[in-house]
Amino acid sequence: MNIIQRFIPASNKDTRPGIKMTPKYITIHETDNPDAGANANAHARLQERGNDRSASWHLQIDDQQAIQSIPFNEIAWAAGDGRNGSGNKLSIHIEICVNSDGDFRKAVQNTAEVTKQLMGQFNISISNVVQHNHWTGKNCPRNLRSGEKGITWNDFIGLVNGSQPPAAVFSQLLGETVAPYVPTDNGIIGKVKVIVDGLNIRQAPDLRAAVTRKALKGEIFDVYANVNDWHNVGGANWIFGNNGQYLSLIRN
Repeated sequence: MNIIQRFIPASNKDTRPGIKMTPKYITIHETDNPDAGANANAHARLQERGNDRSASWHLQIDDQQAIQSIPFNEIAWAAGDGRNGSGNKLSIHIEICVNSDGDFRKAVQNTAEVTKQLMGQFNISISNVVQHNHWTGKNCPRNLRSGEKGITWNDFIGLVNGSQPPAAVFSQLLGETVAPYVPTDNGIIGKVKVIVDGLNIRQAPDLRAAVTRKALKGEIFDVYANVNDWHNVGGANWIFGNNGQYLSLIRN
């Protein structure tokens, strides 16, 4: 996706301090501003003219465009973990627009595309694509964390790492369903331990499948079958992840 550069003036040291960095993380935020017109262009203008808070971010992305306000080799004041915090000093920060007159699903898809581009450009692993919540505990990105708009954080990561195409992630919002799938019972073939909170357990090895419940960090499940990076944990219950991403695998 094309990224439009509209940098904050270098003279505005409050929001563009000019401190150099080599990015190791990509942090995802939401603007939390549902007002009509609060799109990427509006947030870029806010940064260009001087935010009235000492806060800034590298990118704002909506359903139409991605606009860059700070060079990727400079820090932004976005993480909230202090001037010496790793969130501020080592991360690119992306704000997803949630304006009511925009398409949130498309904004998420665009953000996933840009995130993937930046991962390749700066050699950042998927495990270092994190929520704003990772740095301070703030409930951000709120809609992806709650899934209230039908798209979860796990779905977003699925878009970024290519485990599911966009159509698969969003088809559930269009009324499409995936039938529950119970594999042949060949006994226990291994175990998995959940290493994140709120990991979705679905009725089939597909992001379109209905969620049966959310697994808690530290839960351990017997595994009865594998389909790519999906693991059957009994009946029509499937959990997604590979070793070190969402799950720790324990094989027999």
